[in-house]
Amino acid sequence: MDPCLDFPCYYFAVCFASTPTTPTCICKPCPGHQVEPICDMYGVTHTCRCEYQLAVCKAQKSIPARHLGGCKRKLPCSTCISWLFYPSISLSS
Repeated sequence: MDPCLDFPCYYFAVCFASTPTTPTCICKPCPGHQVEPICDMYGVTHTCRCEYQLAVCKAQKSIPARHLGGCKRKLPCSTCISWLFYPSISLSS
C-alpha cells in the first residue's frame, strides 16, 4: 500500500514515500528556467510561480503575493493572488 495515499502535505509540498511505510512531505525543485517574476508581500521577487511556490513550501507558511512582476513595480492586482493558486484564471482581462 502506498504510504502517501491519505497523507496530507501542505503549502505546495508533495508526498514522497521515503520507505515503503514512511510518507514524507518534500518541496520539489523547479524544472527548467521560467521567467515571470512575482513580488511577495515581504518585498522578495521570485523569478517565477514555481520559485514562489517553492519558497512557500520551504517556509511551510503562507507568503501572500503582492503582484506579478518584480518588487520595484507597484501594481495593485487582486486577481494575481488567485492566479497563483488557480492558473486557469486569465490575467489579460
